[in-house]
Amino acid sequence: LGHHPDRDRLEARGRLGRAPPGRERRWPLAAALAHLSGLVAEFAGRSGKPVALAIDVPPGILVSSAVVEAVMPVLVQLLRNAVNHGIEPSIYRVAAGKPLVGRVTLDIRLSQHAIAFAVKDDGRGIDPEEIAVIAVASGLVGLEEVARLRPQGMQALIFRSGFTTVTGAAAPPHPGNGLAVGESRLAPLGGGLTLQSRPGKGATFTAFLPRSLGVDVRADEGASSHAA
Repeated sequence: LGHHPDRDRLEARGRLGRAPPGRERRWPLAAALAHLSGLVAEFAGRSGKPVALAIDVPPGILVSSAVVEAVMPVLVQLLRNAVNHGIEPSIYRVAAGKPLVGRVTLDIRLSQHAIAFAVKDDGRGIDPEEIAVIAVASGLVGLEEVARLRPQGMQALIFRSGFTTVTGAAAPPHPGNGLAVGESRLAPLGGGLTLQSRPGKGATFTAFLPRSLGVDVRADEGASSHAA
């Protein structure tokens, strides 16, 4: 994933993370993530969009139940948002010169102190100004504060509690809906969420957790990666 200030900050927090008592049993991460391919296929079928999911898991990663229980609801949410709101309808993708089939990837990476789960799509991306307008209209931030923000700061507003574009009974029309809930699941454990995006090019939401929650690497396992 390369150097990223948010990742470095979260890794520092991860070093202080609370390790679970005793030695919990570990399970292969690839097996824990395998069902996500079926979920994405369901999301794609309901949305009427052709979407392909690729999962890339480095060799031999073993995780505790604490890691799975913490990150799985967040990953499901991120994948659902990517399919429903990140990937454009086929007619718009073709008009933009993109492949008809939308692509979503789940890329897992380890560093010394953290494990990162990056959900990336090649959809419409996150427009910082759109986020700022929604945040101001929702009363989450004032015009003066927005005026001082750079584009990355505007995008970060997406993680504010209460950020949503839902009105009435309408379905969430934006890939950032409900991210504060995911952040709230991870932050108490020393983790968090970050965002990188270019409008029109897609978005990458990355969930981090400290390895102290229960992450090991078994060297005798082969690489596990698949697409659906």
